[in-house]
Amino acid sequence: MNQVPTAFSKRPRDDDESVHVESKRHKEEPTVDHAPKSSYLVVHTVSCEGDTYHSHHEENAYYLDVPRLFAKDSKANAVRGTHEIEDLEQFLEENPGYDFVVIKAYSCGEYYKNHEAEFEEIGDWKLRTKIPSEQRAYLYTLPRDLPPAVQEDESISHFSQDMVEALKALDALCHWDGAFNFAASDHFDLRAPYTIIYHSRMSLNDYREKGVDIIYWPRIDAFRNYILGSMSMDYAEADAYFSKNKLTPRHLTKLFRKGDVLVTQRDGNQVGLLCKSVSYSEPRVCNLECESWTFDGVFRRKVEPMRVVWPSGSSLDAISIVALEAFPLRFGGDELKQRLKQRGQMLWSCRFRKYVTYEESSSAPDAQTTNLRFMVDMSTYKTLHPTPANAPHDPTSTGGHGIDQAAMKAEEPPGDNFLLTLPAKVPGFGFHNKRWVDLSVGNIKEVSWDKNAFQKLVMNGQKKDLLEALVVAQGDRSHNKVRDVIEGKSNGLILLLHGPPGTGKTLTAESVAERAQKPLYRVTCGDIGTHPEEIESYLESVLSIGKTWDCVVLLDEADIFLEERSPSDLKRNALVSIFLRVLEYYDGILILTTNRVGTFDEAFKSRIQLAVHYPSLQRLDRARIWKIILDSIKDKGDVSDDNIFALADYPLNGRQIRNTIKTASQQAFYLKSRLTLGHLQTAIDVANEFEDYICRARGQTDEERAEDINARAPERRV
Repeated sequence: MNQVPTAFSKRPRDDDESVHVESKRHKEEPTVDHAPKSSYLVVHTVSCEGDTYHSHHEENAYYLDVPRLFAKDSKANAVRGTHEIEDLEQFLEENPGYDFVVIKAYSCGEYYKNHEAEFEEIGDWKLRTKIPSEQRAYLYTLPRDLPPAVQEDESISHFSQDMVEALKALDALCHWDGAFNFAASDHFDLRAPYTIIYHSRMSLNDYREKGVDIIYWPRIDAFRNYILGSMSMDYAEADAYFSKNKLTPRHLTKLFRKGDVLVTQRDGNQVGLLCKSVSYSEPRVCNLECESWTFDGVFRRKVEPMRVVWPSGSSLDAISIVALEAFPLRFGGDELKQRLKQRGQMLWSCRFRKYVTYEESSSAPDAQTTNLRFMVDMSTYKTLHPTPANAPHDPTSTGGHGIDQAAMKAEEPPGDNFLLTLPAKVPGFGFHNKRWVDLSVGNIKEVSWDKNAFQKLVMNGQKKDLLEALVVAQGDRSHNKVRDVIEGKSNGLILLLHGPPGTGKTLTAESVAERAQKPLYRVTCGDIGTHPEEIESYLESVLSIGKTWDCVVLLDEADIFLEERSPSDLKRNALVSIFLRVLEYYDGILILTTNRVGTFDEAFKSRIQLAVHYPSLQRLDRARIWKIILDSIKDKGDVSDDNIFALADYPLNGRQIRNTIKTASQQAFYLKSRLTLGHLQTAIDVANEFEDYICRARGQTDEERAEDINARAPERRV
């Protein structure tokens, strides 16, 4: 291949030496007789848009040498080489033996723009005015040869069948995964900067040790050495930027590779996507096809396109890689990878049903209230929110391509970046507001049960022990030796907690749920409605969910259901009858609270396993409550134990004590000071003004009023 082929047309410049037919052989060819030699051809192509002066130029012309303009050329001359190939396909047919063809592309118009100042004018201005505009290009000439053109693009094509077989031998080793369209043989091409080669350089450097047949070595070496040689400076520059987590527009095409886990933002959350393919259709734009997982009770693959565009307004200078709208996870650091993995592990643990805590950071003084409890249960969610029959099909969904039941039941999740590419949000049911909302999985935590909840209750020790015993026994059904003769009846634990407001009834229900390690489903009369049909339906749904999720159900302030029936109020009678019927078959822990037990219907006595009375708080009780609540907040401030006993002199109930501490803490937070006794006394004084006003308006205290209407009995004074 050392002779210049004859099947080309030579330009009339016999003194030019820029004729090239490049035939390269690896310096370390195999020392076997049958080892083939390898060669490739470099072709230079000039494209011209054919403006006024260049309308006669070929749209695309091919040469064996680098094109340029020469001395005495006018502005009408084409940028050209000295050895033209009139028909590339014919040339290759007449000159077989090349394993691949390198095509370097140039622009005639850009070359002229860059060398406009090199031309000299011919003749005076009078002559120029007499010549038609389309011929004025001939009034300019070059005094000397111009430098060779600078290529704008490059590609490799026209692979021989032997070269295709050599590339096939590398396909699995280099993880190209079919990026070469081998079926097309000589019709597929690679474009510079040959990103697929950039990403597989390590494999290409040691392919001989990986068992690739020796017969392919020369062709692989020629292919590899050309690309790594011609792109060496470009690749080295990219490596230098990437090592600093930096990027310029020139190297955007090298950033993404098939198989990368990418990170992008979705609704305020960083999510992982698996890159399946990369293409570049325009400058500074990467077109990606990505795959991730969706979860609706079943994990399914989702394929979606993504465009990564160089940030508008950014200069040609380097920017941080993580500033892109999507970037490879390998540039995000170990902390980000670990965070995505932990988030995926949490979602995997929620795949069937999971009771969780949801934490959101807050700088507020009462930030502990942000630790809310949710149930993640996609099966129940889908039952309550079925997909409409006419809902449009999601074109990004792969349908049945998901995880089978055997894999779902396995303790360990699938591998291959599965955890990294799971969704960042999942629906959860909030027990505080009875609503389904989308939860950020990163904020979901395991429930930390308060094992000391019962010890914190301010109540009689015997009552506390009995309650705890009933709760523990209900959790272990083997202790329930007394069963109803009618299957399914009276198998639950139904408790009635009665007493004045703020004495610990609701707190007891919360403690029962913590001790039993079950969700607390709290229902108030305002949630239920007023019509008997609505009430029955709502109660049945509540108790059904309570059974499904194994909840402790709390009917707080259940006075409307517990009041005694009378012949004159049929609507109330219907409500009581409905409630009695629902209670009859409930199989779980159900807690009722009321502060009007004096109006209690006698039919409930036999339905309730244990009724617990909560008397008004005494001074020592109040002191314990003050201390427990103050110890639970982030900054107790400057409140001493002596201060606590002084505060206990105020006749406040538990809820009023909690509200006082919350109000005083917020005032201290606003004033940027620590909590003091003064803040607490100010809150008490303001609140007591309202209590005193209500008492004067009614002419009696709340206790006296409750006694007068027979809602509660007079307290026994010790």
